[in-house]
Amino acid sequence: MMYSIVIPVYNSENFIIKTLDSLKNQTYKDLEIILVNDGSVDNSEEVINDYINNNPTMNIKHKKIQNSGPSTARNEGFKMVTGEYVCFLDSDDCYESNLFEELSKLGNEFDICYFGWKEIDEFGNIIFKYNDSFKYIDYNDGVSAFIDKINHKMWLCNCNEIYRVKMLKDNSINYLEGVFSGEDANFIYKSLLASKKIIYLEGDYFINNIRTGSLSHEKFSERCFTEIVALNDLKKYVIKFDNNNLVEIVDKLFYVSRTSIAKKIIKSLKLRNVFKFVRISKKNLPKLNNSKKYLNRKEKIENFLLSYFKFTFFYFVKFYYYKLNKKKTIN
Repeated sequence: MMYSIVIPVYNSENFIIKTLDSLKNQTYKDLEIILVNDGSVDNSEEVINDYINNNPTMNIKHKKIQNSGPSTARNEGFKMVTGEYVCFLDSDDCYESNLFEELSKLGNEFDICYFGWKEIDEFGNIIFKYNDSFKYIDYNDGVSAFIDKINHKMWLCNCNEIYRVKMLKDNSINYLEGVFSGEDANFIYKSLLASKKIIYLEGDYFINNIRTGSLSHEKFSERCFTEIVALNDLKKYVIKFDNNNLVEIVDKLFYVSRTSIAKKIIKSLKLRNVFKFVRISKKNLPKLNNSKKYLNRKEKIENFLLSYFKFTFFYFVKFYYYKLNKKKTIN
């Protein structure tokens, strides 16, 4: 059974080889690797071509597109997929060498299989492991998995799962283009709802390398505001299921996203971002009444402060970051 791995590449000359080596070293060999160069301006193109030439036995497809963002790159790669299952790996991350061998033992009677991961900092220190915070749970329906992910019982990020290709195509699920924050969650939530069977492979098989300047860990950018666009698109998708509880749960995500963006703005230390944030959130956020019951205590307090005492919220969070940075400096 062939597995397809789609990798968007942008200015990845310094780490793409390590990512490709993690696939080259897989003990299971029936793999299709699809690299989409998203208009890199460094030497990524040359590095990729050299790697392909030096590894003629690997099944690597390579396409270059005009810089359009990771969503477009992943969609272009997905069009080239011929495997039964597909996963999306970032160009600075890796998989353990036995991942696909272990996946192959699970057969093909599932729509999604997710597995654990660990985060490693630039000094090689493990700073996070999946089962420190989340559970492994099998599901016979996508709605339960959807709700559990929102409630942080289990977790899918962008690279710790494989999808049945037919399930994605039958439900016209693609990455939302023109969106640079929340596009991965949009894709994952839609996929969960479309799935009939979701299973897990226990173990930290995905290695998330945390590096300064990566897209997923960069400082505040106005691109963060496109997360609201992703949530609005998800809400339209969920409305089709004619389930008011699901719609209310998605409404909760708007408020969680609002506080997340607000915290990033505080780090940016630019007042104009605060006013733009207030304007955008006021225009796009649904009423909290119906979804309030889905917020945990911390989320309720944060949203109360942000709704009625905006500057108090900003000062509290700013003080928190000040204390956190001071603690790091002392250590």
